[in-house]
Amino acid sequence: MFKNYTLRIVLTNLLGSRVMDVENQDGIMERGVFIPMDINGLHETDRGNVAFHAFVTERMTACIDGSSHYVKLKMNADSLKRINEMGYETPYIGSMRPSNIKPSYQTDYIKNVAKVKASEYFNNKE
Repeated sequence: MFKNYTLRIVLTNLLGSRVMDVENQDGIMERGVFIPMDINGLHETDRGNVAFHAFVTERMTACIDGSSHYVKLKMNADSLKRINEMGYETPYIGSMRPSNIKPSYQTDYIKNVAKVKASEYFNNKE
């Protein structure tokens, strides 16, 4: 049986992140978030996506906001040593709480995604 959750990530909890105004391709100023990649253990994938890994840990007691888990950035040993030397600890970057999404929706969604992924895989095989 699936348990469904809502995940909340606070981007400004990542080390060195900040909100900035940047001019977009149309010359209009937009607010955005700058996140240093190295210090936060972010990595660029072969497909050009930027990703990170995180630990999700169940809380001993539920929080006032209803969250049942906390999310902490996962870092490799070198990054962890570096930020500890700078006086930082691994940041808590969010929380997770049970959601009211119906399991049947999730099951259908997963089945459809699996079908699409399988067809992409087999259609790309030469």
